[in-house]
Amino acid sequence: MKTKLILPLILLFASLTVSAQKKSEYKAQVDAVLTTLNTQNADALKGYLAEGYTVGQLEPGTEDLLLPQILQQLPKFDSYEIKSETKENGNIRIKVDFIIKGANFRYPANLLIAAKSNKIQELNILEQAQVSVEEGN
Repeated sequence: MKTKLILPLILLFASLTVSAQKKSEYKAQVDAVLTTLNTQNADALKGYLAEGYTVGQLEPGTEDLLLPQILQQLPKFDSYEIKSETKENGNIRIKVDFIIKGANFRYPANLLIAAKSNKIQELNILEQAQVSVEEGN
């Protein structure tokens, strides 16, 4: 009786361990984002960004100008955890948490990766940011 109960539990734990260790096909793109966040320099992303990419809540066409300023305001992260990879209109949406271990802090972000080129079409690193526009008089 105990053997019948223990064997399924062992198989369950083994399958969870294997799935947790599964490497993402898009690890290089997420690594480049982590490097960009930590160096506060977008050069690490140059080979990974699709032409016409967008950044979160920014006005399209302003990314190259505003991304360096945004990076200066974000903290440095120790690691990341990919939460999910889902298909979206033939592309891949990756939800990721960037982690600061000492502060027990997770910063959610998501990327849309073009299926054909494996380049980042959407770099959504501003999910928790409040974007406000001040109007002049």
